[in-house]
Amino acid sequence: MAALSPAMRITTIARLFRTRFDRRAREIGLTRAQWRTIYWVKLRPGATQHEIATLLEVGDVTAGRSIDRLAEAGWVERRSDPRDRRVYRIYLTENATPVLNRLSALGDDEERIAFAGFSQEEMAQLEPMLIRIADNLSGQECGAQ
Repeated sequence: MAALSPAMRITTIARLFRTRFDRRAREIGLTRAQWRTIYWVKLRPGATQHEIATLLEVGDVTAGRSIDRLAEAGWVERRSDPRDRRVYRIYLTENATPVLNRLSALGDDEERIAFAGFSQEEMAQLEPMLIRIADNLSGQECGAQ
């Protein structure tokens, strides 16, 4: 059997991270769509539903459903935009703090498991390489050479 290429190995690792995190997030009652939405609202408080959809790489309706469920759970709220009455801004509520803390702990635990046995020196070498890969990919048009 042929060895995986570096790109395929990265893809496989990303899938493993998602799968493991999804399983553990479900244990606290969150779907992937919900935890990803909470994550982006935390990073971009006051973003519009359309902006959240863009960050999630989904349609506005899909993002809206996730935001609806999070609002029903009391974890996010929609606030009117004072400059545009048609627009609502999305914010986390205080009720989201325990959920965010649990998600953060899950993430920390998954990183600890993934990088077990890595020295601080190896981690210091890995970080700039991962950044360079991301920079290379984000700086190129898909399919451009």
